[in-house]
Amino acid sequence: MDDKPFVVGQGFGSPAQVAQGGKSQPQVIELELHAPHPAALLGALQGGFGLLGHLTEVCEGSNTSAELQYSKIPLFTNLKNYTARMVYPDNTMRNWQSYEKKVSGITAESLLTLCDPQTNGGLLVCVNENARAGFEAAMNNLNTPVWLVGHMISPGDYRIYIV
Repeated sequence: MDDKPFVVGQGFGSPAQVAQGGKSQPQVIELELHAPHPAALLGALQGGFGLLGHLTEVCEGSNTSAELQYSKIPLFTNLKNYTARMVYPDNTMRNWQSYEKKVSGITAESLLTLCDPQTNGGLLVCVNENARAGFEAAMNNLNTPVWLVGHMISPGDYRIYIV
């Protein structure tokens, strides 16, 4: 299987505009799995499932697993002050219970941050390694930050491996 890094960030534009580095008015990016576009997989981080919930959906829909590098996840400054005191939204635990058997490597902190339902507004995008530079350049042209936080891998015993 091709190694497909995935990134999180916010992006706007049509697939053609994004692929060509053009700018547009804010609109939802719609992609199909087999579309002739560098982004192979995409999920909107909305709906309150947490990053792990959305990534699980991507993995199940594409019959893959993911290796998620927790240290590369962008977190709010001072977030550890809250997680250390166990301050989190109630739905965090409900989210975890829905996909806990599909995830390996969770820690107390990563459970509270990766299952947090407050993920509205971002995009989870999986890009073929050969198209990564072009995708990142297109997002840069849109003044849209992206973070490489993991890779899609062949399916394993778990859908997500947190490392």
